[in-house]
Amino acid sequence: MKHVKREAPAIVQCGELWCIETAAGIEGPVDSQQDAAVYLNLLNRVNAARNEQAGLDCETP
Repeated sequence: MKHVKREAPAIVQCGELWCIETAAGIEGPVDSQQDAAVYLNLLNRVNAARNEQAGLDCETP
């Protein structure tokens, strides 16, 4: 499978399994598309929390 640089993580099929393709590479594989969707949701939440924390760190008191 050819790696494509993505802005946002996406679910891709890896043979008979499923992976999450990110700008940094490929995560997985997992057994089902549903498991990949759950993983993607968690990954998006972590990224949102990091972005929020970075914004809070930049604020001046």
